[in-house]
Amino acid sequence: MIRLIIAAIVLGLLLAGPSTAQQSQAKPTETLKSMLKAQVFGPEWLLSKGFNGDIDARNWRRLAQKLAAPGSKIQIVTFGGSVTAGHLPEARNCSWVEQAEVWMKAAFPAVRFEVLNLARGATDVTAASTCWYNHVPANTDLIFIEYSANGCTRLQCTSIMSPLVADYESLLRRVMRRAPNAALMSLAIFAFYSHAGTAQNGKNITIPTPYYNTGEDMHAVLARRYGVPMVSVRDALYNMMWDESALRSALGYGRKHIMKDDIHPAFVGHDLYGRGLVAWAMRCILTRELTALSSTAVNNNNNDKNNNFGKNSLQLSLPSPVSPIAAREADGDTFCAEGAWFQKYVVKSSAAKDGWQWFDETTPINLKYCDHFNCHRLGYRANGAGKSLDIQVATNNVTTQSRLEKRALVIFFTRSPFKDQMGIARVSCISGCSCSPIELDGYNDDFYATLGAGSTSVRSLT
Repeated sequence: MIRLIIAAIVLGLLLAGPSTAQQSQAKPTETLKSMLKAQVFGPEWLLSKGFNGDIDARNWRRLAQKLAAPGSKIQIVTFGGSVTAGHLPEARNCSWVEQAEVWMKAAFPAVRFEVLNLARGATDVTAASTCWYNHVPANTDLIFIEYSANGCTRLQCTSIMSPLVADYESLLRRVMRRAPNAALMSLAIFAFYSHAGTAQNGKNITIPTPYYNTGEDMHAVLARRYGVPMVSVRDALYNMMWDESALRSALGYGRKHIMKDDIHPAFVGHDLYGRGLVAWAMRCILTRELTALSSTAVNNNNNDKNNNFGKNSLQLSLPSPVSPIAAREADGDTFCAEGAWFQKYVVKSSAAKDGWQWFDETTPINLKYCDHFNCHRLGYRANGAGKSLDIQVATNNVTTQSRLEKRALVIFFTRSPFKDQMGIARVSCISGCSCSPIELDGYNDDFYATLGAGSTSVRSLT
């Protein structure tokens, strides 16, 4: 039995615009005192290893002023893989995002928080940079991005010419254009894999995954370029993750209580990531910004200038791209039809003819614990070989755009390790456009299902 689940279609290219917010007068001094009373999880010396605060953080002054304005609503958006999506068997009732929110609510009780979690399990940054960023509200205040592990554990993200590194930069640029007043923070998780080896004396030893086996270092270059603070799980925990006594001494817990496997945290791990490392980094940045706002408020006698959310209230310009690949496409927007939005672009007669079914691949047990819309994996599937599915997209809006050097058709689809159940699909442009055919292989030789992507250049549109 052959099965292929097609999840989304993306066709490039348009542009987006900014939005502004208005809130009440800020109280930075009182807010600073309240924030410093909120406890973080973990010893200060450990949490400090995960964050280098020497960065001119983009829009964090504005975020600080809004946090200091009673009655404000802080809109938060998160991107990442399964660790950020959370609610997995390892920790059914939480993610690090929700634990970070626990700290924020304690630190800033006078404001409200609304979180839109756009993370998806078993996905890398490509889908986010070409599709999911379109869901970011223009009035977003804070964006978390986590993609240093997924897709990057086999040295795929160690060069500025890597497509995944380019996609990471494209995501940064696109969310900054879509939500120009948002502060950003990058959380670099780490896959603490290990394998057995033999020492020179013949003894069996455990060899940790290399320190550089991550996308974090290239992402850090981009983070500095764009004023995005980065929190490093690797820098905080690498030297202790294979030392049980050191872990217990520092945190009171061993590895099995912190991590359920090499990459997914248990509840204690999520708490350490969110209410520990992320909260500590936020506290460092906001202490600086709130202190500066307090000084400004005193000097200006709390005049109306304090209602503009600081010096970063106006839209900031973007620096020139670092990646040559990102430079070709990051400043154009995509057309995207994904998940529930994809269904209306499928030609219904084509689906009925060959028995394609609309399907939610997420298991009922996962949906029981995770009610975020990002927990669903929606798409079409068909059993058997020789099935065809027609997808129709109006290209009239695309033909007038000139900001991108190329146009591409991208198809996202589910890949599975069950070779006898997955097939190969051939995708081609039938009418209205011209492109080279591509093949989508539904088989994945890893031990878990992932979201695959196939793309082809669109040579002409009619």
